[in-house]
Amino acid sequence: MPVQYPPGNTARIAHIQPSTPFEIFTRILAARRRQKWSVDPRNSAWSKDESKFGQKMLEKMGWSKGKGLGAQEQGNTEHIKVQVKNNTLGLGAAINSEDNWIAHQDDFNQLLAELNDCHGQGETGLQHRGPFTGM
Repeated sequence: MPVQYPPGNTARIAHIQPSTPFEIFTRILAARRRQKWSVDPRNSAWSKDESKFGQKMLEKMGWSKGKGLGAQEQGNTEHIKVQVKNNTLGLGAAINSEDNWIAHQDDFNQLLAELNDCHGQGETGLQHRGPFTGM
């Protein structure tokens, strides 16, 4: 049902009711896609703070900024980069796993065919021996 506005009201221009389900759906999706930005979107303020307890302890033991940790200073000198996980896959799952599954399924079917041939069952697979009567 359309909203009724009094004559001369400018709110009618600013607020237009969606007329189709598609327009309603697109407005809902647009509302979900809005992103909020924090004061420090790259989260780099903590790395620039030199009054941290851990950094003070490492400096007392001989570490200095720009060096890696370890006996030969071979550790990483850059921060770990954060990536957004924007799918429903598990952690570490690859998107191309569908292709791997098909390849493994073909290998499995070939193995089953070889086992059937080896045991003399040929193409028939399982054989029906009659009703189960053991109970």
